[in-house]
Amino acid sequence: MFYRMQSFFTIFLISVLLLSFGTFAEANEEEGKGVINFSPKESVPKIKADDFFFRVKRNIRTGKRTWIDDHPEVAVGIIAQAYGLGIGQGTLEDITILGETFKKHQEKTWDVGTEWIEKGEGKWEKGDATVTCVFKRYVKDVPKHKRKDIYDWSAEGYIRLTPKAWKKVVNQSFSLSWPVSVRGTYGASGSWEKQNDESIDRYAAEGTHGKHRLQIYPYDPLRVSFNKTTFWSDEKLKVTVKMEDLTSASVKLAGQTPILDSTPDAPDKIYISSDFSGLDFSSSNEWYGKVTVTINYDVDGTTQSTDVEQYITVKYRDPLSISFNKTTFGTGEELVVDVERKGLYVANMYINGKYRTYGYPNPDALTKTQMRTTFTSDDVGDHEVKILVSYDKGNGVGWIEKSYTISVIGVSYNNTVFGLYDKLEVTVTKSDLYYANISVNGDTVGKYASGNTSVTLQKSFDSNDGGYHEVVLTINYGPGGAQSHTHYGYITVLVDR
Repeated sequence: MFYRMQSFFTIFLISVLLLSFGTFAEANEEEGKGVINFSPKESVPKIKADDFFFRVKRNIRTGKRTWIDDHPEVAVGIIAQAYGLGIGQGTLEDITILGETFKKHQEKTWDVGTEWIEKGEGKWEKGDATVTCVFKRYVKDVPKHKRKDIYDWSAEGYIRLTPKAWKKVVNQSFSLSWPVSVRGTYGASGSWEKQNDESIDRYAAEGTHGKHRLQIYPYDPLRVSFNKTTFWSDEKLKVTVKMEDLTSASVKLAGQTPILDSTPDAPDKIYISSDFSGLDFSSSNEWYGKVTVTINYDVDGTTQSTDVEQYITVKYRDPLSISFNKTTFGTGEELVVDVERKGLYVANMYINGKYRTYGYPNPDALTKTQMRTTFTSDDVGDHEVKILVSYDKGNGVGWIEKSYTISVIGVSYNNTVFGLYDKLEVTVTKSDLYYANISVNGDTVGKYASGNTSVTLQKSFDSNDGGYHEVVLTINYGPGGAQSHTHYGYITVLVDR
């Protein structure tokens, strides 16, 4: 009877203990701390500093500094690797940063591994994770007069790892199951719970300290660009200057007067344009020399300056362009002269000093005009043609006169319509005539001048010559007939006349 009562008491006592404290199943590794640990197990958390966003760019000309980042900052952090299933959390203590001291800083927790509940079953998979705690301070929170380029920092700290276990509750009692394997499933209703009394705290090395250093990136804000380095004399040099605190700039070609522009066209930007009207091309059609750009800028109310040099080549090109369709003509042919110049007003043509014609700028191209004149038998011979051009030179009207020599060869036909028994006669007149021939409908007739200034070429027709024909007249002149001119005429031969 005593034995029974004793057994009952023992059972009752065990039940009370179960209701009060729960039942532990599946003891975990290494004194209850095997579910989560540092990786490697013997590793120690490290305290590190970061000053990546503590950086400025420095103007090498004015010395001014500008923060690269909108929110410059420095940081101190503790870091460790963990493996298993649970939670990691970092804590920093006794932090000195940017000249201030802070007692403690603790961040969020980090999940190590993965646990979940699916259809009442507890599932898990152990994993790796990086556990950190970072304390940041913004540099702009420090008054300007107290800011420095180098700050001492120091900190203490530790990482806490807390495992998780599967808690199964039955009839007001519970049991804990530790997920010892890498992954698995518990097939009973319950929940995943942190086991704070099984946590591991590991401190970083004491006395960790260092320096936050301002990172300074020197830069040159000055940008000078040239539109090109090889020019024609009627083109313009264009220089663009860009720089912070720019006040004025000037451009000077070697031996010339500087061109100053003291008004920025846009914030920190100046455009300067220069022509080459002052260059001397009398001894050479090409100028090679130095261009000096002087840039003035403000440094704390004081004007500083610097020079940028560039060598350029300028090739002479007459700004007035005059072109003839040709310089040797036959009577009945047309002289065509094209004139082009910026600011063109009007062009006039004179032959042997007598006014011949004129031309105003084309409405579609205000820099261009064209003049035409047809030669008659009165124009036979060599002539001087003068082209007189007026133009806008910027401060008034300018005039340019150019002279040319042309030659008009006398070409005359006795008729242009012939009967079958008529004869074509083409007379050619030139002071230095050497030889002439005509080609009509496949027949060619030629004749040497033999010292004469004129020859007449004759061509008879037959029944095969009826119709409309081109007459190709070839004229050789000058010593040995080295020069030639081709003239075209047209005739009609009527076979029934």
